[in-house]
Amino acid sequence: ERGAMLRGCARSVAAAAARGRRACAAEVSGSSPGGAASTGAGSPPGGSSARGGGGDRREERVDGAYVEYAGSTGGGGDTEVDVAVVGGGLVGAALALALSRQPLSRQLRIAIVDRAPPPPPLPPPRVKSEDGEWPAPSARVSAVTPSSGRFLERLGVWGVGAHAPPAAPYEHMQVWDACGGGAVRFHAADAALPALGAVVENGALLAGMHAALREKGLVENLPPAGVEAIELPAGSDAGGAVASARAALSLSDGTCVRARLVVGADGPTSRVRSLAGINTSDWDYSQKGVVATVRMEGYESAARTEDTAWQRFLPTGPLALLPVSPPGYCNIVWSTTSEHAERLLALSDAAFADAVNDALHGEAAVPRGVLPRLLPSGDGALPPPRAIEAVGRRGAFPLTMRNAQRYVGRRLALAGDAAHVVHPLAGQGVNLGFADAAALAACIERGLRAGLDVGDLVLLREYETERGRAAMAAIAALHGLHTAFGVQSGAAGAVRAAGMGVINALPPVRRAVVETAAGHGPLSWANADAISAVM
Repeated sequence: ERGAMLRGCARSVAAAAARGRRACAAEVSGSSPGGAASTGAGSPPGGSSARGGGGDRREERVDGAYVEYAGSTGGGGDTEVDVAVVGGGLVGAALALALSRQPLSRQLRIAIVDRAPPPPPLPPPRVKSEDGEWPAPSARVSAVTPSSGRFLERLGVWGVGAHAPPAAPYEHMQVWDACGGGAVRFHAADAALPALGAVVENGALLAGMHAALREKGLVENLPPAGVEAIELPAGSDAGGAVASARAALSLSDGTCVRARLVVGADGPTSRVRSLAGINTSDWDYSQKGVVATVRMEGYESAARTEDTAWQRFLPTGPLALLPVSPPGYCNIVWSTTSEHAERLLALSDAAFADAVNDALHGEAAVPRGVLPRLLPSGDGALPPPRAIEAVGRRGAFPLTMRNAQRYVGRRLALAGDAAHVVHPLAGQGVNLGFADAAALAACIERGLRAGLDVGDLVLLREYETERGRAAMAAIAALHGLHTAFGVQSGAAGAVRAAGMGVINALPPVRRAVVETAAGHGPLSWANADAISAVM
């Protein structure tokens, strides 16, 4: 009987999904499921005439907080919105928040579609245990640039406030080479900045974003469901948008979501991108990035090494050591071969810390040579701190470069890792995504101001041009750095040491590098702050 009941439930869910797909297909072809034409009459330019009216609403308790779901409760219902953001991660949530903060786009009906429920609220601040230790942070973190930080501050989720997570700012960065001995130190003061960046736990930042979304109530969360199919309006690529034609998403619970604009912010293996038939250009580095949290020795001493981010280029790839909150811990991002990554994951906590210390403190593989010694050294390289033990879970992810061959289509746009994936050696991935969110929100606001539809292809191509160029610049720069430091000959090490010596000795060059990495200046590819000035 139990088996028969489960089979009956499965058939019901499948039938509901099929009904939703048929309803979506009928809508895209110009008719509602009942055959009536969808004209969009009575709507203001670019958006729906009223918020609400999107079907049933229900509340559900998620880890101590009530989350209100909008639209269908599942089983083949329909939901109509202006913007459907697929993916409620950092980039998708940032876009939804940005749209809800702008004068015109905040009047749109915006919904988040995600297979997972929204995250729980921000946990209370950490306190020391009875033995004087801080609880260990998660290994999943992001290094947020000053530009991205100001963008997030405009969204109410950075700096101060109820929804701002704790972050660990760093003022200095030391980069040095295990082959050749070259080193360079960057300082926030080089570009008159208070910090080069800040490291934040992804989970805490995401929880703050969704708490801010719930507080404002201007963005709807649809019940958790994945995207099964996408129907996009037919037409030429000449531009424009037909007011009566919407994109349609068929969800795994049978719901049909019709939207004037669908934004795929659903990560590197984007379902939206795949279903839309958008190909990618890929480069497999045949490596993995190992992430971990380590407890540090003497990190609360007067030496204040916790205000420095460290990165050493090893023969197998770069190892980054980033300060995190609370004090006493650092985050590890270690790019290495797949085989070495598996060995690192299998080590005990103490042995992993020993491996980190050996990699950071080991002697350079070759002498510095004559050429680097002829150049002024600028700031001297400092010894990095030492790890005591690994704490918490360690993980690994494959290292790839990926770029979508187009970022937009009719009533479709991609953002974040769904559009582009870069090497993590400079921590720029999430900052590129935040700049995408800021650029797309600003583009939509400009279009609404001009009376355009939010899904107008001409409007979306402005976004594609701007962010496509930025992503290509980032991909080229980071891939070039990876390639340059991948050559392990003595001559290559000497040339790199000479180049790092020049950068270290010339403040204007250091300033240009710092401004680019921080999201400032004409060469920056992730200046979310300037883009979001419209808010």
